[in-house]
Amino acid sequence: LTVPGRGYRFVAEVRVASAADPLSATKPLRTLAVLPFRLLQPGQDEALQTGMADTLITRLSGLGELVVRPLSAVCRFSGQQHDPLEIGRRLGVDAVLDGTIQQAAAQVRVSMRLLNVAEGRQQWAEIFDMQADDLFALQDAVAEKVAAALALRLTYDQRIRLTRRDTENPEAWRCYALARFFVEQRSPSALKRAVDSFRQALALDPGYALAHAELSDVYTIQGVMGAQPPHEF
Repeated sequence: LTVPGRGYRFVAEVRVASAADPLSATKPLRTLAVLPFRLLQPGQDEALQTGMADTLITRLSGLGELVVRPLSAVCRFSGQQHDPLEIGRRLGVDAVLDGTIQQAAAQVRVSMRLLNVAEGRQQWAEIFDMQADDLFALQDAVAEKVAAALALRLTYDQRIRLTRRDTENPEAWRCYALARFFVEQRSPSALKRAVDSFRQALALDPGYALAHAELSDVYTIQGVMGAQPPHEF
């Protein structure tokens, strides 16, 4: 609280933690796996499944406070009924972020839970309700809540990076997210569809640097796979 002419005053409630307090003994979470979001209804937007997870991975990785498993490491669990704690053990992480998406008309509901792998328990859970046309606000809210649940002590610059948007065009983001979904399938036909989706994203937002970088990556993968002569790619 700002006190005019004096400085600042701490006004939050203070509680003394004993040595036996489980909160004080909890091991800090340093490694995280963000699983692809599960769609609760058939026919939902596939871009949301991978796109939301990819956005969270990118934002949390950029903070430098966590080691976050890349999308390629978690995509093999997409759409499968696995135990998140078992996935966390297989990936060798401290925590797993598991989420579901339910879309109805103009509303989107995202349910999130953070699981502590070592302790085998749910550490945090929350439900977010947003308008379907305001996905950026949803991403910002989820990222901030997850950072708080992980007890990350962020600087001002890190907080800015946490909610930084690579594009302000929602349709460009959807095209990008759909492309990332295709990229992780790794088949020649899926990679071609990824190229098309990245190009659509760049047509909508030519300054979308992340889409340029990912398109370059797809060309590299296609060259290695021999889809066409490597020098053309």
